[in-house]
Amino acid sequence: MNRIRKCRQNKKLTLKQLSEELAKQDFKISADALGKYERGEREPKLETWIKLAFYFDVPVAYLQGVSDNDDTHGYSIGVYDDNISAFMRFDKIFPNGEYKVSDGEKLDLVMTVDRFKDLLERNIPKKDDDPQTIKKKENLIATIDSLVNSLYAILIVIDKDTKTKNTAINETKELAKSLIKLWHGPDPFK
Repeated sequence: MNRIRKCRQNKKLTLKQLSEELAKQDFKISADALGKYERGEREPKLETWIKLAFYFDVPVAYLQGVSDNDDTHGYSIGVYDDNISAFMRFDKIFPNGEYKVSDGEKLDLVMTVDRFKDLLERNIPKKDDDPQTIKKKENLIATIDSLVNSLYAILIVIDKDTKTKNTAINETKELAKSLIKLWHGPDPFK
């Protein structure tokens, strides 16, 4: 079960009050929708999880109930670089348009998706971040989210030799380059 109710109650807010507080942050969501999320009757979209986690200042995984770690302050650049290294391994799986993969390489791809999902969670802006850091993290989140979706698309069609798969792989490579530029600057390999 998720922890939306617990986090809301910790702030001593009713569903209506939480809805009003979120609206002040340009995040409009009804008390009814929040109640359905709390009861597990509806599943929030990723964007909603991220905004709620930001408001409550907890990691998305904690809010979703899949982790007991409520610390959002454990992020380090080393974790980010580990994820970039994971992507570089993924890039080697698909060299020069040769898109045939073994089961082990598929597993590596799944693990890469998981690492990027973890990176996404770790980059949720914190209330005490300066505006420039918040903007950078928001851009990073958008890019990582797109990258994860592209990786999932590849996993769905990975055993098919189709134009769709090749397009998804090429888009994923471009997204990963954007991700690297967002964090490291225009040329991280100099």
